[in-house]
Amino acid sequence: HTTGRYTETQRLLERALNILEQTVPPDKHKYALLYNSLAVMYQDTGRYAEAEARYKKALEIIEKAYGPEHPDMAARLNNLAGLYRETGRYAEADSAIKRAIKIFKKTYGLNHPNLAALLSNLAFLCGKHGQDTEAEALLKWALRITEKALGHDHPVVAARLSNLAGLHQDTGRHAEAEPLYHRALKISATARSPETSWAVLHGLSRLSAKMNRPGAAIFFGKQAVNTIQDMRQNVWRMGRDTLKTYDVTIEHAFKHLSGILIDAGRLPEAEEVLKLLKQREYFEHIQLDANHRDGLSHKIHFTAIEEPFHALYEERSAALSSA
Repeated sequence: HTTGRYTETQRLLERALNILEQTVPPDKHKYALLYNSLAVMYQDTGRYAEAEARYKKALEIIEKAYGPEHPDMAARLNNLAGLYRETGRYAEADSAIKRAIKIFKKTYGLNHPNLAALLSNLAFLCGKHGQDTEAEALLKWALRITEKALGHDHPVVAARLSNLAGLHQDTGRHAEAEPLYHRALKISATARSPETSWAVLHGLSRLSAKMNRPGAAIFFGKQAVNTIQDMRQNVWRMGRDTLKTYDVTIEHAFKHLSGILIDAGRLPEAEEVLKLLKQREYFEHIQLDANHRDGLSHKIHFTAIEEPFHALYEERSAALSSA
């Protein structure tokens, strides 16, 4: 699902679950794995209630089978903490993540690759409480673990770099944030990971705006929105309700781009961006048929000045992904 192919992922997971239900007792560990995978996909598409239910079901199965301190409990608790964090339930996230870290430290020590995800979630919570020094130390620790375990060019490394860049950006350390974003962008292009790419591009757009580079901010913002448009088209095939919940998770990128276009006096382009975001509202009132399957394939156009940079970006991205 990290390639944004949610429709295929959902179909395969639900098919696997159907087969499992016909052959395996309902309290076996294989169910927990499938429930967790479905929960991750639901979370990625903004279906938070369904995601929470699947995460908790996976936890219930693992705890019943292996006990409350099994390392698989820690991994699932971390996912649940991420969901709580994403939905603003910070106290619950803090409780789940600290329980997960305690289990991991006891079982594996301080350098296990799965610990990195826990550290990243804890760093976010530290940042929310104004504990920026602690957050930075945790993010750097998570990055070191991930690079050692997965190599320097893995898409998860790109996500860790983007997290660290975001912290530097939010604390005014723009010069430190920029190279981290660019390294993350190169990795995500190589790995063909649109989920990571759009987040990095959006981060670069926000950073460029803060550094008073409106042209770069708009360019990266357009690239982010166009990457999201490809993913929205895939999500649309999962149904209107799923698209509606998914749009909640990405609408800030559209609103950011329209805002900096307005600031630059480019009102028609800002209106174009907002129209793309509101396409779903239009499609909710029509019959889904072949004439509208590609309704979300429209993208933001680039100006004559921006087009050469866009062509170069696409050329380099293609070269990296085929390397």
